[in-house]
Amino acid sequence: MFANKVVLVTGGSSGIGADAVVEFAKQGASVALVGRNETRLKEVATEMRKIWSQNPRQKADVSKETSENRHSTEVDKFGKLDVLVNNAGILRYAPVTDPNLLANYDEVMNTNLRPVIHLSSLAILT
Repeated sequence: MFANKVVLVTGGSSGIGADAVVEFAKQGASVALVGRNETRLKEVATEMRKIWSQNPRQKADVSKETSENRHSTEVDKFGKLDVLVNNAGILRYAPVTDPNLLANYDEVMNTNLRPVIHLSSLAILT
């Protein structure tokens, strides 16, 4: 179903993202995976190599704009992008009285929302 398709998965180092990487590879996709945890990225890449011989991966934090721009470099290796899976995300709990409430809010928005908008716009331009 995904033969000759290029897929970029953010948050690809664990959980749903890691499972998505393996499933896309099983379906014949070329997968670029992005995540913050280099050890877990290598583990997922090892699983992916059992299915598909290549495994572009990028240790990056989607909350950092410079990292987001590097994701397009991973996709450039394939020459196109067919599917973008905006999977990276974090969860922070903080009561309204927490003195770090806005810092927590900014961290969540910079990880969960801003990269979705930015990477989606890059994907459209690809």
